[in-house]
Amino acid sequence: MADSIQSNSLGTPTHYNKVEIRELGFEIAKELRCPTSPNQNLFDSQSRIASELKGQIFLMLEQGNSKQTIIDFMVQRYGEKMRYLPSLNSGTAFLWLAPLLLVLLAIGGVYFFIRPELIVSSRAESSTLISSQQDTKNE
Repeated sequence: MADSIQSNSLGTPTHYNKVEIRELGFEIAKELRCPTSPNQNLFDSQSRIASELKGQIFLMLEQGNSKQTIIDFMVQRYGEKMRYLPSLNSGTAFLWLAPLLLVLLAIGGVYFFIRPELIVSSRAESSTLISSQQDTKNE
């Protein structure tokens, strides 16, 4: 199945030297999540499937496949959960937008709930200060 995947739109494989294969293979393994080890990438995982997938990555690089082609192959085979940073689509939009929504809700909460209390307390302090100043003037 990997033989049918080409590295670029022209269908010509890219030729990497041994150092490029090693560096690119490690980079790809760090970007992909291990399917059996929670919270570990392929590079750090010592599971059997991780070793097999790392071997598949290096084999595909030796065949001339690009980084993106290999990542797409792994995602197609094992699902979107393979990516540490999932792509933005309708299924993952909430994951990407939830932190922004939480920050906006926090700012809105401060503005609408805490700010009026601060205004009321500052008015009470200023009216107390004014009345105490008037009392001192009247004496």
